[in-house]
Amino acid sequence: MAKDNKNGLSAEMISHFCPHFSGSVIIKPVLPSTQTFAKQYLADHSLVNELVVIANQQSAGYGKQGRHFYSPADSGLYMSIVLPHKSLGELQKNGLFTTGIGVALVNTLQDFYPTLSFQLKWVNDVYLHNKKIAGILCEASYQFREQSYCYIVGIGLNINTAVFPNELKPKAGAITSAMVDRNRLVARLITNILDVNAHYQDGRFLNQYQQQSFLKDRHVRLKTNTGNLEGLVCGIDKHARLIIQTPAGDFHHLSGGEVIKVYY
Repeated sequence: MAKDNKNGLSAEMISHFCPHFSGSVIIKPVLPSTQTFAKQYLADHSLVNELVVIANQQSAGYGKQGRHFYSPADSGLYMSIVLPHKSLGELQKNGLFTTGIGVALVNTLQDFYPTLSFQLKWVNDVYLHNKKIAGILCEASYQFREQSYCYIVGIGLNINTAVFPNELKPKAGAITSAMVDRNRLVARLITNILDVNAHYQDGRFLNQYQQQSFLKDRHVRLKTNTGNLEGLVCGIDKHARLIIQTPAGDFHHLSGGEVIKVYY
């Protein structure tokens, strides 16, 4: 099934560039949020294969902790992909999955922008020139009809966003001043995400994630469930937990939390 509109994004073209993808592609000119749309779609429909939802613009896009993701028209890629038929055991390796999705996005971007150096900020952001150009949100949902779980992966990417709200200007950036063929970009990204979905549980994407880490060997401050923590980022472990060494010499392996300051 393929549905599209006339904003330059085409489900038919995406399917053409991604011939092994057997799922559905839905494209809308404007949505409050592709993530919200995907969740509602799951509530209303049985889903056998993957579902991709793309919007040319979002009015209420959100990322981690529900923060607004600025999503103007004709300047980015705002999409969610639903990956069905997950077991509870697979969801328990969500750190490996989320970091794998980060690698999938960076590999896609490197294919289209080979001269640029993209970095991954634990756990779900992509940086370029010390500014955030993409965010990834991985959420789990239970499919009552299929009696199984699924991942809903939301991706917001600033491609040629020229102007940001004042509060975002110090920390948000875009890749380029020119628009890439988003249909080809989406097709490559779908292919890379499906590869991650098939293989993330063995940890094969961790090495690349660590090599392209934005935080490694930097001092950071993190907000955790038990309070703030400062220290040196030593890397990530085999479970994709962030390894922090405090000034006292203690090591912490963090599966959750948020980096709230990076000391350059």
